[in-house]
Formats: sequence, structure tokens, C-alpha cells
Amino acid sequence: MSLPPPEQPEQPDQGPAVPPYAPRPGYGAPAGAYPPGQPYGPPGYPSFAPVANGKATAALVTGLSTLLFSWCCGAGVLGAVAIVLGAKARGEIRASGGRQTGDGVALAGMILGAAAIVVGVLALVLIAVALAHLSTHFPPPDRRTISG
Repeated sequence: MSLPPPEQPEQPDQGPAVPPYAPRPGYGAPAGAYPPGQPYGPPGYPSFAPVANGKATAALVTGLSTLLFSWCCGAGVLGAVAIVLGAKARGEIRASGGRQTGDGVALAGMILGAAAIVVGVLALVLIAVALAHLSTHFPPPDRRTISG
């Protein structure tokens, strides 16, 4: 048993029928504005991703390693290398116009390098004081020969 199709209510007159595939007036670009195959306009400049500055990374690694080894024989004075690398990296990053990143990394390397210098100098002073203190409390042995 099949039911008869439901009756559609009558719609008020909406003007001439527009096929669903035809573009509506007022939408899209004016005719001939862009050549076919380029729906978004002329191509712009190519984009680029900023790269990290290598000297900034080297400044951080140098500053950290000299800080870790600054207690050993005053090796912290090599922190000056981290400061120089960091300063050069920051100059290059500013001059790159946004093509390079790593300003904070370079700054961290400079700070670690300065801390390594301070710790290294203090280590050298402490070693010198300790050696001077030891020589006064423990004089060298007497070198007299024992004769029989």
C-alpha cells in the first residue's frame, strides 16, 4: 500500500528562477580582473622562516660550559669568548631585519660567560690563597743529610 505524495503548499511568486550553478550578481571579482588559474590574485613575495643565529647558539654553549668548568684552574676566564660571540650574534640578528632569531639565546650566553669569568677569577683567588696558607703552615722538610 503506497501513500499518495504530500501536497506542497503554494509558494508566493519569487521572480524568475535562477539556476543553482549561475553566480549571483555582486559576488566574486569583476570579469577579467585576474587571469584564469589564479583565483587569489597575483603571487606575492615568497615567505621565509627565520633561522636561528649560529653564533648565538655557540655563545650559549660556550657560556654554559665555561660556567660549569670555571672552578677548575680558573677556566672561567674563557667566558670572554661567550661574551664576544653573544655580542656579535646580537648585532647580526638586529641587522638581519627579522630573518634571524636567537637574541635571547645570545644574551643568555653573554650572561653565563660573565658569570663564568666572575666564578673563574674567584676560583683563582681561592687557589692562590689556599696555596699561600698551606706554605705557611706546612714548611718544606729540612734537607739536611743524615750522616752516621
